[in-house]
Formats: sequence, structure tokens, C-alpha cells
Amino acid sequence: MHQGKSSLGPEAQEDHAYTFAGGPNVKVRLGVVPANGGQITWMDLFCGYEDEEYLAKVKGMHGNILTAHVLNRSHSKLKILKIDIKTGQSNVLLVEEHDTWVNLHDCFIPLDKGLNRTNGAFIWASEKTGFKHVYLHDTNGVCLGPITQGDWMVEQVAGVNEVTGLV
Repeated sequence: MHQGKSSLGPEAQEDHAYTFAGGPNVKVRLGVVPANGGQITWMDLFCGYEDEEYLAKVKGMHGNILTAHVLNRSHSKLKILKIDIKTGQSNVLLVEEHDTWVNLHDCFIPLDKGLNRTNGAFIWASEKTGFKHVYLHDTNGVCLGPITQGDWMVEQVAGVNEVTGLV
């Protein structure tokens, strides 16, 4: 809420859905509850780094794993955390960093079959070359190489066929 009009009373109130520049960020938590009920397991969202970070996205992976996409306040550094939903413990899977801005996107694609038929590999898009391209990563977040490359950009991934190896 913000008093921004010169009038008085309830009509003078302005409601905003976002923190004003320089204001404190909202503190968020992420918890997982079993489908059949029970205790909440709280996820470690910031891997020990709680300095003004935003929870941007949450995605599920195989094997009781969540990924949380967490940005710093200036949106210049994105960390993807791999979180065990049974314990709530997290570790940094991938870091994307740019001098000015990291663009959020929906191109984090967990693979069903993974590498050598093990779950946990994923596809990720990055603008690290100046153009948005997709890359294959292993279970630990290590980049195994580009899937696409060149002086053009990937707008979106329409689908993945792991059996034929096509994106």
C-alpha cells in the first residue's frame, strides 16, 4: 500500500502488487506436503544465500527432486537449485550470470531417460554466446555441449523425442 494521491481517505490509497524500488523484498518459503497429508518439509531455497533473492520458478524432476530458479535482486544472476523434497536440502545445479540482466524462460526440460538411461539430465537454454541456444546438461548440471548454435536464437522448444534424440 502507498499513499500517493493528494486527497485524503480510502480513495487516496494506491495498491501495488510489487515491492517499490529500494524497498524490502517479500520473504518467501517453499514447502512440500505429502499427497496423503502429513508434515510440511520446508525447502532450502537459497542454499545459504538469503541476500535479497527472488523465487522465480519451481519445476519437478525425477526421483523426488524439485528445481528452484532463484534470482538476485538485480536479476543479473540466476541459480538453479536442485532440492530433495524428502529432506529439503538443496545444492546449486547451475548458475547463469550476465553483466546486465538474465532473461527468464521456460526452457528447463528434465529428461525422462537421461544419459545412459539414468534420470536427472536436462536441457537448458542460455544466452551465454549472445544468442539464446539450448544445451544438454548431465545430472550434476555440467554442460555437455550445445544442441543448437549459430548467429540466430531459439525462441522455444516445441518438443523432445528422447528415443530418436530429436529436439
